[in-house]
Parts: sequence; C-alpha cells; structure tokens
Amino acid sequence: MPPCRNWARLDREPAPQLHLTGDDTLVAIGHTKADLRYVQIEAFLERLAIGQEIRLITFSQAVQEHLDETGRSLVTEKEILELQIERESEAILGEARNKTQAAHLQSKVPLDRARVLDLGCGAGYWTKALEERHGFCIGVDYGVAFLEKARGVHGVRVARGDFNRLPFPDSTFDAVYADNVLEHAADPSHALAEIHRVLGRKGLLAAALPPDARDPRYPVSDHLWKTDRTDLEIRLRRAGFSRIRVRVPAVSGRLGVSCVTKTLTRPWPPSRRSPPRCRGYGSDRP
Repeated sequence: MPPCRNWARLDREPAPQLHLTGDDTLVAIGHTKADLRYVQIEAFLERLAIGQEIRLITFSQAVQEHLDETGRSLVTEKEILELQIERESEAILGEARNKTQAAHLQSKVPLDRARVLDLGCGAGYWTKALEERHGFCIGVDYGVAFLEKARGVHGVRVARGDFNRLPFPDSTFDAVYADNVLEHAADPSHALAEIHRVLGRKGLLAAALPPDARDPRYPVSDHLWKTDRTDLEIRLRRAGFSRIRVRVPAVSGRLGVSCVTKTLTRPWPPSRRSPPRCRGYGSDRP
C-alpha cells in the first residue's frame, strides 16, 4: 500500500471527498492482544458507516456472502468432529504412547482428587491409569471406535460427547485431565467454559497442548486452536479459572515433552515451540 501520508487520517473530520468508481475495497487488518479502546473504536466505525459509499461488514459476513455467491456452505460442527476423528484414528487406535510425558502431566493432578474426567480420552489408555491412581475416572470422546476400544480393551467408564457439550451436570468433577486434546477444539473459549462448568469447587484442570501460535512455520491443519502463553492465560481467566500459573519449560529430552495446568505438554525442544506450563483452579466459589 502507498505510504500512510498519502491517505486521509480517518480519525479527523471532515475527510476529503473520495470519488470511487467500481467496487473498491479497503481492508483494515490488525492483530493485537493489547487493551484497546473498544467503545471509541465502535463509535468511530459507526460514524464512518454513515456515508452511503462505505459499507462495513465483518469477516464472517464476507465469508457468508462469498459462500452464497458460489453455492457453497460452511462446514458443520459435526463434519469438523468427524474429520478430526478420521485424522486421529491411526494414532489413537495404535499402541504408541509417550508414557513419560503422560506420567508428568498426571503428576500435576493431586492424589486427593476422587472424581476425574479424562477429556478427549481416545481409546482409554490414560483413563485406566487415572482410574488406578485416583479410584474413579470417566473418559469422554466423540469417536465411536475409540470408545469401543476403551470399554473392550481397558474396561473403563466412557461417555460420548464433544468439548462444547459435555454430557455431565454442573460441578461433577474435582479434576479434568486433558492430554494434548484442547488444540483440536474448534471453539476453545466455549470448551474451557464447559470444563469450568463441570468442575466443582476448587476443581483443577491439568492440560497439555502445543503453542502453535509461537511458530507459524509449523502448520498442523487439525490443530484448530493455535495458542500461546498469553492467549491461554486470557482464555482461562475469561472462562472463570483462577490462581493460574503458566510456565514455558525448557525440557524435551528428559520428558520427551513439555507441560500446562487449569496445566499444559508436547515433545519439542526448548525453542519457539516449547509448550507453556500453567496451573490454575476452576473456582474458589463456596
């Protein structure tokens, strides 16, 4: 784009008359995690939209208009879930496991937790380990074949559901274990809110996920949540979690991983991909 001095300052009035011909589009794209003056920005955009020559639409509206024009439709939640299951089937139904990584994350769950949820339990391998460690654990996953193996091979309790609609009442668990599964959440804020809902007073989330946002050169198409430490902290706080501790451990060879907690882990060297580790609690409410 031309240097900004050649463009009218949009925060000053009146702007010079623009003589547009055809369909010219100016797209303003910004990305920040700083605190912005949203009220002033909204007022400015409303003022800008008064003129008939300017139409302001959201990216979602632009996408929908394009889909309508091309006769296509958005992928449904069910289709996203089924695609995730298809892509992960070989790994989940196989026998390869990072036992060192899993043991490290499981150690973040205090031994006094008596009702544990294994979120995204897959074939139930760690559900069984958590049951033996805590006395009670139930796994939840969407893949039918995963749940069949969990019941048939490991003999564990499982339920079918997705992250956004957990099939449990409020305050059912005192710990939720999520080992490298939250990156598959299409709506991470909703998923974290659901986890918070099913956790009881002072319930703990122990989770591990890769910080894909720290290294855009490492694309993983089935990782729908591209997160980093800052984003993780913000979303946990907004979901209602408290006493959050996040760390980025410089470990890989020792654990074959790294780690986060209402905690977070992954087999990467201490670099831009080193996963954050955090610890927090679902609620201190009475």
